[in-house]
Amino acid sequence: MDQIFIRIKKGEDFYNKDMMDSSQAERTDWYNTLSKGQIMSMLERFVTNKITKEKN
Repeated sequence: MDQIFIRIKKGEDFYNKDMMDSSQAERTDWYNTLSKGQIMSMLERFVTNKITKEKN
């Protein structure tokens, strides 16, 4: 399964964090920064990851 990283702001700095290791608040803050096209792209990645995982 592909890792999906999200951008997290901590103080003045930003860093990438694996979505599976992030908190709900971190994910919500990140989702709120996305455009509709970016959300669709992420949904497609989730579906692809789920299908790939089920085939194994």
